[in-house]
Amino acid sequence: MRRILILLAALAAAPSAVAACRGPQGLPLPGPSLPLAEGEFRYSSEQGLGCVVSNQQGVAMAKHESAISFLPCLRVGPVVIGASRAAVEALLGEPAGVIDLDVFSESRVYEVAQRGTLRPHYVVTYRDEQVVAVQLVGPPMQIPVRFSGLTLGDDQQKLIDTLGWPEQRCQGKVDGPQLWTWPSFPIAVDVIDGYVAGFKVTWPAGK
Repeated sequence: MRRILILLAALAAAPSAVAACRGPQGLPLPGPSLPLAEGEFRYSSEQGLGCVVSNQQGVAMAKHESAISFLPCLRVGPVVIGASRAAVEALLGEPAGVIDLDVFSESRVYEVAQRGTLRPHYVVTYRDEQVVAVQLVGPPMQIPVRFSGLTLGDDQQKLIDTLGWPEQRCQGKVDGPQLWTWPSFPIAVDVIDGYVAGFKVTWPAGK
């Protein structure tokens, strides 16, 4: 099946720069364009970063027969933006913790069972019982979960080859991860010592 890359204008302005943030200066260049995979973000030197959709979806979007959307790419492993809480918990099981955010929203933490004391975990935010944000953080997984072909523990060169240069790299705590963002899309990646340590995707209403 033919696949095409859909490019979308930024939904919101990039966050204002602060002292702890910088651009991509000093990072290695992206390598050759990677193969397109439906439902994943990909960087192209000719077109930039976009969401890969099927040819049928792309034609429908071009003809305005369906909304232009990168929703098909907003997923981390099996957890998809817009899914119901029941569907997520059928996959991940019961949460290890629940954090109430407001009357309509909550975040739930789901641990990934694997050997070792440090375990990856999902943090899934729901609004009205639907997923509006998904985060996966932690050490490399014994059974890898992917975001756009990337897994926890991948090196920064693979990250750059897949998504291109980030627009911003922000350091929170001195010993914490560096947050890479691509403000044209609601995605972010945590990087520690040059390796991927976390993924986050959101829907604008979930920011």
